Amino acid sequence: MNYLALYSVKFGRSIPLLLLALSILQLVHINVLDLALIRSAVDRGEWWRLVSGQWVHSNAYHFFSNCLVLACLIYLDRRAVTRKMVEFISLSGLCGAAVYLFCPALDYYLGLSGVLHGYLLLVLLSIRQEKPLFVYVGIVVVLAKIALEQFDLYPRAATEELIGLRVAIEAHLAGVIAAGIIFSLEYLYFSYKRR
Repeated sequence: MNYLALYSVKFGRSIPLLLLALSILQLVHINVLDLALIRSAVDRGEWWRLVSGQWVHSNAYHFFSNCLVLACLIYLDRRAVTRKMVEFISLSGLCGAAVYLFCPALDYYLGLSGVLHGYLLLVLLSIRQEKPLFVYVGIVVVLAKIALEQFDLYPRAATEELIGLRVAIEAHLAGVIAAGIIFSLEYLYFSYKRR
């Protein structure tokens, strides 16, 4: 069995398991308990909402579109499955914490898009030596989108209509900042390890 075939087998198991976990959480969110990041609930000590709020969605379109993007990003990420999962969970926690700490206007937040913006940045940075031009263009596009959103120049009315709530552009920025923190920590760790 060649390396690509072996990678496909390992990879093929990780996406369905993650999507299954997100589907189960979505069903719990809809039918049992609202798992969104609810500021007042976090204030009462429900800290797990900082992570679970990233993994649940407002409706089926919101859920399936984010899961499709996540599956594509995981597929493009050639790094080890363990590293992908650690980054995904770390991004979820950091993004949730940043939304909670620095976005007081967001009393109720849910969705994976902040984590997806950060994960895209991490995937791009992971291939910076193989495809530097592609990576630099990709990073400029991500940062330009974030900047346009922050200055309210990015059209989002159609997306808001589809997902049934305001697009939390603050979470997109939080995801990119969280990715920068994770990348910096990983870079320092691997630089130290190589010594």
